[in-house]
Amino acid sequence: MSLPVARPQWRALSLPSDQLFVVISRLIALVLLIVVLSILSPHFLTWTNLINVLRQASLQFMMSAGLTIVILTAGIDLSIGAVLGLSACISASLISGGYVAIGIASALLSGLACGMINGLLVTVGRIPPFIATYGMLWIAFGLGYVFMKGE
Repeated sequence: MSLPVARPQWRALSLPSDQLFVVISRLIALVLLIVVLSILSPHFLTWTNLINVLRQASLQFMMSAGLTIVILTAGIDLSIGAVLGLSACISASLISGGYVAIGIASALLSGLACGMINGLLVTVGRIPPFIATYGMLWIAFGLGYVFMKGE
């Protein structure tokens, strides 16, 4: 009597045909875009351009990493952009005044405070994440506006 051999499951190949078509068509479009841009500009496929793109997209990468965790746990966070704006306003004003360490700490603490308020509203207050984070979006936007004196 022989035991059945476990075969690896290829997750991408087990997608339904319509989803597999979407994934493959997007990859083909990305490859075509890279090829066309490489032909049009000799500077596109350079190390300097890659570093420049990664440097400019690093903020979106960090925001999307945190938001991915929220979405994977069946939640939603609408306030991430406004909280980022509030944190940036507070820290930039302190950093431009010469308080670099305090500016960085204030950015982290203001983001932490807004996130904790969101978390407490959702878990303890039993408010739906959509409503809690939508409210925080406008609170953070308003605080940033007041802090910057409308500028």
